[in-house]
Amino acid sequence: MSDDEPPAKRRRTDDTQYYPPKKSETYWFEDGNIVLKAGDTLGETLYRVHSSIFARHSEVFKDMLSIPQPSKKAEAETIDGCPIISLTDTKEDLENVISIFYDNK
Repeated sequence: MSDDEPPAKRRRTDDTQYYPPKKSETYWFEDGNIVLKAGDTLGETLYRVHSSIFARHSEVFKDMLSIPQPSKKAEAETIDGCPIISLTDTKEDLENVISIFYDNK
């Protein structure tokens, strides 16, 4: 390579690979009534939890859960009839919060 040639560029990688959401092994309660979705670069994790627990321990969730939901089922994203709430938090951050609420850790 001569001094006039630019350095070789790295080959582009395809960043569009899809990772389907997966259910949390620890915090998926069959009797939960809301599903929280937290994402990161390797996909999203779903947590089926109890809205009353979150409303009791967090003013933010209490306010968020008091907002009326769409009346038409087609407008709301659900899993097993539970509304899905998409959060911008990482799964690690959300799991830390959930562990405080449920496990007192």
